[in-house]
Amino acid sequence: MTDTAISVQNVGKCYRIYDRPHDRLKQMFLYQFGRRYGREFWALKDVSFEVKKGESVGIIGRNGSGKSTLLQIIAGTLQPTTGSVQVNGRVAALLELGSGFNPEYTGRENVYMNASILGLTRAETDARFDEIAAFADIGQFLDQPVKTYSSGMMVRLAFAVQTAVNPDILIVDEALSVGDVFFQQKCFSRVRGMLKAGTTLLFVSHDTAAVQNLCATAVLLEKGAPWFTGSPVEATSLYYLMQTKAAFKNTLATSVQLKSESVDESSVEAKELNILTNNILSSGNANQGEKELELLAVTAQNENGDYTLEIPVMSTVTIQVLMVAHRYIQMPNFGFTLIDRMNTVIFSSSSWHKGYKLKPMLPEEKRIVTFKICLSVQPGEYSFALGCAEINPLDMQNALTLNRILGLGPLVVIKDPNTISPFGGIANLKMEVLLGNDAPAAMSHQQNTDHDYSMHAYSLEGEDLILWRLLKNKSAGFYVDIGACHPCQYSNTHFFYCHGWHGINVDATPGSMALFKKHRPKDINIETVVSSHAGSRKFYMFAEPALNSCDGTLSMDRASRGNKIINTVEVASRTLSNILSTYIPPNAVIDFMNIDVEGSELDVLQSNDWTRFKPLYIMVEISAFGKKNGFNVREIITSEVGKYLQTAGYELAAKTFDTAIYSIQKSSPNEC
Repeated sequence: MTDTAISVQNVGKCYRIYDRPHDRLKQMFLYQFGRRYGREFWALKDVSFEVKKGESVGIIGRNGSGKSTLLQIIAGTLQPTTGSVQVNGRVAALLELGSGFNPEYTGRENVYMNASILGLTRAETDARFDEIAAFADIGQFLDQPVKTYSSGMMVRLAFAVQTAVNPDILIVDEALSVGDVFFQQKCFSRVRGMLKAGTTLLFVSHDTAAVQNLCATAVLLEKGAPWFTGSPVEATSLYYLMQTKAAFKNTLATSVQLKSESVDESSVEAKELNILTNNILSSGNANQGEKELELLAVTAQNENGDYTLEIPVMSTVTIQVLMVAHRYIQMPNFGFTLIDRMNTVIFSSSSWHKGYKLKPMLPEEKRIVTFKICLSVQPGEYSFALGCAEINPLDMQNALTLNRILGLGPLVVIKDPNTISPFGGIANLKMEVLLGNDAPAAMSHQQNTDHDYSMHAYSLEGEDLILWRLLKNKSAGFYVDIGACHPCQYSNTHFFYCHGWHGINVDATPGSMALFKKHRPKDINIETVVSSHAGSRKFYMFAEPALNSCDGTLSMDRASRGNKIINTVEVASRTLSNILSTYIPPNAVIDFMNIDVEGSELDVLQSNDWTRFKPLYIMVEISAFGKKNGFNVREIITSEVGKYLQTAGYELAAKTFDTAIYSIQKSSPNEC
C-alpha cells in the first residue's frame, strides 16, 4: 500500500491567447491544416512533487504564479496539458468562493448536495448535519438561498461541509482569508485537529504566517515553475526577497556559496560581502537622485541575525546599507521611511534627526550604515525607502538628496496568532502608567514585549518602581546585579542601563552572559558566580530557569520537591570584594546592588569586606516559585540576610505589598 497521498509528475498547463475573437474560430477549423492562431501561455510548466499521507504542504507565490491552477488540476476540476497527477484518497477542496454551490438552493440543500458529491450517503449527512450547522453558525440563513449570502457566510458553510466529511486530503485555496478573525481561529483549530488525525493538507495562501504555522513543507512557485521546495520559513523568506528571476537566482547561488565558505565576520570586506550577497535593493521600484552618494546594497535581518523580510511585531529589524561616495561629502545624512499598504508614511527619520553628526566621506569611500528599528506597528505588509543626502553646513535645516530608493520590501510584520496583541491601532506609542505619586506603576501581568531599548522598560515584578522613586533625582552612576539572569525588559536593571547607568552583571546561567554582551555592550558582564571563596562551584540547572542555583542544599531541596535537574556544571567563582575592587573605580559610589534572599548570599555578605564600597541601596529579591501560598515581605525582613544588613548599618527604605522584589537602603523607612 502506497504512503503517497498526492503525486504530481511533470505537470504543465497551457492556454492559447487570441488577440482577436475571430482568431479563436479560425483555430477551431484550420488547426488540422497546420495553421496556428494566437500564442501559447504556460500557466504551469514541469511541476513535480509528492505529498506523503498525513503531510501538510503549503504552496506560495505571487499572483499569476500558477498556484490556483495547480490546485484545480490536483482536485480534478482542470485537466493538465502535460504530465500526470495521482491522488490517493477522498478529496475535499475549497477552491473558488462558492464553487460547488447552487445559488438558487438554500444552504441546507447545498449541504446535502455537496456531501453527496463528496461521497456521503443521506444517512451519513443526517448524522453530521447538526455539527455542520453549528460550525457554520449562520443561523436562520441556513434555510435561505445561497445567492443571498455574504462572502463570509458562504465560506463558513463551505468549510463546514468540506471538513465534516473527514477527507483523506484537504485542499484549501485562500478560503481562510475570508471571514472574521474568530471564524478564522475556529478554522485553524479544526485544520490542526484534522492534521493530528492524519489528514493530508495542501494549503495555498498569501498569508505566510499561516503557511508557517500549518505546514511542514512549502513549495514556492514563480511564473508557473517550482523555484524552491523545503522549509516554510526559508520559502517565505525567499518569497519576499524574490522580485525578478535574476535577483532570485543570485540569492540562491550566493546563499549556497556562503554556506561552503568560512568568512571573517569582523572584517569590513566580509561585511560588504554579506550585504552584497543578501542584497534586496533590486526590489525597489524607484531610484532617485544624482547618485553622488550611491546606495549599493541593502539587507534586512531579524533579531536572530537571519536575512529575512519577515519580522515579528515588537521586535527589531536591522537594516544594513552599503554605499559609496563619488565626490567629497562634507556632512552625510542617511534616512529610513516606513510606508503602509495605503501609501501612508508610518515613520520617517534620519541620522541627522537622531542627533548623529557623521564624518565626511572622501571620493570612492565606502561606508556601511546600520538602522535598528523596533517594529511597534500593526502586523501587515509595509514597503520602505532608504535615502542619503548632504546637509547644507550654512543652512542645516536643508539637505540635498543624493540618492533615494523607494518601494523596498515588502517588509512583513507578523504576529503569533496564539498571543495577545500588545496594542491596538496602527502603532504602539510610548505610554507610561503613573500612580498618584507620579511613579511608574508596576506591571501586573506577563504581557510586555517592548524591546525598544531607548524607551522606559519597567520590569514585571515592581523593582523598578522602588528604585525609580529612590534614584529619580540622581545622575547616572553604578549598579551591581548578582544573578542578573536577563538583560532586557524582565531585568530590574534594564531601566537604568537605558538611562546611562554603568553596570556589573554577574551570572552563571549558561547563555545569559551572551545575551548581556549583545544587549548591554557598555556594561561589564562576568560569566561567574559570586561566592565566599574563589575557585569553582557546582551549578544546578533546572527545567524551570528561575530555580537555577549554585547552592547545593537549596538545589537538592528543590529537586526533592519534584523540580527536575537537567544539568550540573562546574562554574568559576569569585568573591564579591574581588569583583568590586577590580571593576569599580576607587572613588566611585555604587548606587544599588541586587542580591537574592535565597541561596548562599548570607555567606557571601558575611565573608567579604564589601561594605567599604558603601552601596547606597541594596535590593533583596525573594522567589515565589514553588510556594503554594505566594510570598510575604516579612520573609525578607526576618531572613538572616535582612538581619545581617541591619547590623551592617542598613535600614528598610521601601517595600511593596504585591511584588517579589524588595529594597533595603540607608534611609528612613518610606513605603511605596
